[in-house]
Amino acid sequence: MKRLLILSDTHLAEDEALPVAVTDLAKDCDLVIHAGDVVTPGALAKVRALGPATVALGNMDHLALEGLLPEVAEVTVEGVKIGVIHGWGAPLGIVQRILPKVRTQGFAVVVYGHSHMPDISGAEGILFLNPGSPTDRRGAPYRSVGILEVEDGEVADARIVEIGR
Repeated sequence: MKRLLILSDTHLAEDEALPVAVTDLAKDCDLVIHAGDVVTPGALAKVRALGPATVALGNMDHLALEGLLPEVAEVTVEGVKIGVIHGWGAPLGIVQRILPKVRTQGFAVVVYGHSHMPDISGAEGILFLNPGSPTDRRGAPYRSVGILEVEDGEVADARIVEIGR
């Protein structure tokens, strides 16, 4: 079984650190997935320092990251194909806006962000997971990350972990 730490919308400045709860959770994870808005190259380095990482480009990411990060990233873990996309627009209906970009790519899971609202839902046989934000709740009830566990070609567990108010 592989455990994945799911992040999005960290919005870190160059001199800011990731929350301790994030770095602690990363110690027990095999891979980090970040759905965009790391914001700066230095912040991307901080995410990658947590361990192997798959990162998608977010709408607030610095221009220097455009050539480094894909709009839709993908990784296969334990036979589970995972897509990673930031998202756009208002929080309401975001999964339906993302769906046309990912529906034909064979993803079992799509990790997304943008809204800062944690969500685990499904559409067209795809598990959608938004971890929320570990640094900026905006309208969410708490700061959060996601944990995804996969084994033998299946999702064993998907959950949101509250890390602060």
